[in-house]
Amino acid sequence: MQLTVDTEQTTNLCGGENTFLGDHRCFPCILEKMNALLDAFSATPAERSSFVAELASLYGDHGFKTPPNDFLREAYQTLAQRYQGEFPFWQYKKAMNDRALEILPSLKVRVKMGSNPFRNAMRIALVGTRVDFVKDSAQHIMAEVDEGIRARLAIDDGELLKSRIHNGSKIVYLADRAGEIVFDHMFIRTIPGAEVYYVVNCPYAGYAASGQDADYVSMRRCAKVIVNGCDAPNTIPAVANQRFREILNEADIIIAKGQSNLEALFAYHDPRLFALFTCRCDLVANQFGIAIGDSVILHVESHLS
Repeated sequence: MQLTVDTEQTTNLCGGENTFLGDHRCFPCILEKMNALLDAFSATPAERSSFVAELASLYGDHGFKTPPNDFLREAYQTLAQRYQGEFPFWQYKKAMNDRALEILPSLKVRVKMGSNPFRNAMRIALVGTRVDFVKDSAQHIMAEVDEGIRARLAIDDGELLKSRIHNGSKIVYLADRAGEIVFDHMFIRTIPGAEVYYVVNCPYAGYAASGQDADYVSMRRCAKVIVNGCDAPNTIPAVANQRFREILNEADIIIAKGQSNLEALFAYHDPRLFALFTCRCDLVANQFGIAIGDSVILHVESHLS
């Protein structure tokens, strides 16, 4: 199945041509993300100011008319060029993975509670999109897990997702962050009879899950791990490598973890697409009729307005 962009619907969503969820509020959000990454490089105030000035110049030149995910990718590439050969994120991502692995025995118990391990594991994977694996304690994360398993979601298309999975189904599962990847691993293990391709990001994409994270948490034991080749903290099909695009076109189901992966794929209006994410901005909230902070399991095509 080939992906095609519905240009008219994309225009209606954004209020402007050839953009997706484009808005003046996107630049401060991108800047906040990049400023957090500069912490990992121990950037000086002068280095921060210089980088912000360069990013602002790029945004003023073309960023305001560029889809936010594309400009975010450019921002990461700009950061990588400034610190060529430096990948300081692993020490943080390892700690994020270790925090998740620390509570893994308790998570396994939660999965087996009740009669629906698939639902419980899916809900736990969803909780991974809302917690902070850097700052949150193990106790806080477990409290979020227990709440997430019980919670009534604003949108819950989990049963629809389950009904679409059959023996031999090919699933493309787009990774979000380190730490969260442990929750993904556990969820994938509850998916019966499917062939799962777990899609990871590049090593300089901040705290996004990369191949190094996949190896650290033994993801290859339950899924085929592939790299998207996007040089970004999420998967953008238009700039992904050929191998990924071939697998994506053959997939029966696409699971996008995290809001940024949803944003990158939303414009394709693909009926195979399910998104597990926590809403982080007004634009996404308004599109789906949810609130900022809501965590949802969303079959995108079912909620197009």
